[in-house]
Amino acid sequence: MNEYDEEILLAKWLAGELSDAEQALVEQLPHFAELKEAVAIMNHLDTPQANLSKIKQNLDKNRASKHIRPLFAKRRLAVAAAVLIGVLTWFFATEKPIFLETGIAAHHSYTLPDHSDVILNAESSIQYYKNRWKKERSLYLKGQAFFNVEKGSTFTVQSSQGIVQVVGTQFDVLSRDGVFEVVCYEGKVRVTTSQIDSLLLPGKGVNVSRAGTHYFESEDKAPSWASKILTFRQKKLAFVFEELQRQFDLKIDYSNINAKKEFSGKVPLDDGQLALDIICKTMGLKYEFLSDNKRVVISQ
Repeated sequence: MNEYDEEILLAKWLAGELSDAEQALVEQLPHFAELKEAVAIMNHLDTPQANLSKIKQNLDKNRASKHIRPLFAKRRLAVAAAVLIGVLTWFFATEKPIFLETGIAAHHSYTLPDHSDVILNAESSIQYYKNRWKKERSLYLKGQAFFNVEKGSTFTVQSSQGIVQVVGTQFDVLSRDGVFEVVCYEGKVRVTTSQIDSLLLPGKGVNVSRAGTHYFESEDKAPSWASKILTFRQKKLAFVFEELQRQFDLKIDYSNINAKKEFSGKVPLDDGQLALDIICKTMGLKYEFLSDNKRVVISQ
C-alpha cells in the first residue's frame, strides 16, 4: 500500500466510511493505536477548534443529499485527510517532553525507554519524547553526559553545537561554553557539526571549538568524570574554572589572570582544594578562599 492509499484509507476511517475489509486493513497500519488514542482525546476536548466530533458532524451534513458527485466526495475525503493531519500534528506537538537534569555538584544516572543508560554530569540536562521513542531514539543534551546505548535503531544526541548518531555503543558528549567534544569508547560514533562529519572508532575523540577541530586518542574505557576524576585536554583556564564552579559549587573569580591559557591534566572530583592546588601549581597561579569558603580568588 502506497502513502496515498494509506492517507485515503485513514481519511475514510475518520469520516466513518470504511467497509469491513477496509476496517481490517486500517487496523493493521503502523501507529493506528496512537492515532485512535489521539482521536479519543480530541473528542473529549470542548473547544471549537479541537472538537473532532463537531468536525465530523460538519462533514456528515453533506451526506444528506442522495446524489453526491464523485468530485465532491473526493473533496470531502480531502477535508477528512486534512483533519487527520491536524489531529496527528496536535497529538505529537502537545506531548510534553521528559526532562531530566542534574544540579551543581551532582551526577545522576537514568535509564531511557529502550533500557539505554545515561549518566549526567553536573549542571546538565536531557529531554526526549517518550511516545516517539520506539520510532525515533532521539534526545536533546545540554552540558555533558555518558551514554551506554542498547543496540537497535539509530540513537541520536542533539545539541546546540552538533549531532551525534550511533546504533549501539558507549560514548561521552560534552556541549558547553562553545566547546563540543565527543569520545567513543565502544562501537562507532558519527559526529556532525557545521565544520565536520566524522566517524569515530573506540579510543578516538574529537574536540570542536572556535579555535578549530582537534582529534585525539583516549585510553580510558569510560569518561573519567564518572569515576570522580576530571580530565582536561588543552582547555582554556576560563573553561577549567567554570567547570570547577559547577562540580564543587564554588564562585571562582579569575578576572585577574590570562584565562585564555590552556591547561591539560587530571584533578579529583572529591576534593575541590586539591583540584585547585593541581591546576594553580601547574599554571603558576595562586588561589585564596574567602571567609565563606564558597568564593575563591585566582591571582598570578
